[in-house]
Amino acid sequence: MNHEYELCKISASLLDNKDHSIHNIVFLQEIVSTCISGSVAANVHGIDIETIEAHQGKNLAQTLAHHYVQECLKNNWIAYWDCMDMNKPSVAIAEKIGFRNRFHYTSYEFSL
Repeated sequence: MNHEYELCKISASLLDNKDHSIHNIVFLQEIVSTCISGSVAANVHGIDIETIEAHQGKNLAQTLAHHYVQECLKNNWIAYWDCMDMNKPSVAIAEKIGFRNRFHYTSYEFSL
């Protein structure tokens, strides 16, 4: 990971900043990449990653996904990666951190 970035798990105490350890707390409004549990069912956590365009291509999503999966393993959660085949960057990241395609499914979109 590029040394100009710092990986930090966001927590309530971090956001509270009661000890004023983060001098630029406003910076948390300028997060450039996130990896979260976008959906949770029992112990299965669906991975959602977003990196703003100006910071893409710097392995941030891959680094976050790796740490996210480590957190899942530590907590006995199952990390679930779901993306469309056409989303080549997402597929590449998933494969780089060890995910393998288990199944394909078809979905349909309808105008209402």
